[in-house]
Amino acid sequence: MESVLTGIFGILETNLALMGEPGGFILIPAGQRGLRSRGYLVGLAEAILAEFAALNPTEDEFIFAMASSFAAAHGACDSMIGLDTCELFKAGNQDVADGVALAHRDVKSVYSGEAWAAASGFWLIHTGEEDVIHHNLSALKQL
Repeated sequence: MESVLTGIFGILETNLALMGEPGGFILIPAGQRGLRSRGYLVGLAEAILAEFAALNPTEDEFIFAMASSFAAAHGACDSMIGLDTCELFKAGNQDVADGVALAHRDVKSVYSGEAWAAASGFWLIHTGEEDVIHHNLSALKQL
């Protein structure tokens, strides 16, 4: 799990640096941005674990990775937020799914070894720039 946590913290560290904020102090925004933000953190845990699929991660390891991603961004928070976000994703909530998609993009970019790979989805969600977010999500749907 150490490699998984290193991946989560590394990708979040890049995003937090873009935001100019220290980890553990980001407030969960309300509404659509909050759902996307929460989806990003769930998707980050899911996508990082997928990179280590050969280790056969368990559901408990997923929950630990997800809780770690929430704690790295938001500090101590109600662990049910992550589980509730998973339920919203399973139920087809589009905002949560958008956050998950941006996290998957970031992880694929970083783990692919691309020369100019940049993890910026969490930062992008928190900018609130709907045109840029929409452009990024549209580009993902074309892949």
